[in-house]
Amino acid sequence: AILVFARARQISGGIPSVKTVALAARQRLRPILMTTVAAMMGAVPIALGIGGSMAQNHKSLGMAVIGGLIISQTLTLLLTPVLYHLFEELQEKLERRNKQKTPPT
Repeated sequence: AILVFARARQISGGIPSVKTVALAARQRLRPILMTTVAAMMGAVPIALGIGGSMAQNHKSLGMAVIGGLIISQTLTLLLTPVLYHLFEELQEKLERRNKQKTPPT
C-alpha cells in the first residue's frame, strides 16, 4: 500500500488528488494481486490437507490463512486509498489554517 502512495506522489508532483490516487492504485494492483495469489496458492495444499499423516490437522490453519489474505487484501485495496485521500485533505486544511493563524513577519 505504501508503494501506491509513493506512486501517487510521484505522478502528481507532491499533491495527490483523487484521480492520481486512483491511477496509482490501478498501476500497483497487478503486483499486489500477484503476491497475494502466490501466497494463497502456497496455502492451498495445507487447506486441502495434502501431505503426511498430520496434514488433516492443519486444514483449518490453511483455510484461515487463505481467508485472512482475501479479507486483508480486499480491505487494503478498497479502504487504504480512501483513507489516504482523506488524511491528505485533512493535512491540507490544517496547513491552510496554520498559515492563516501565523502573523506575517
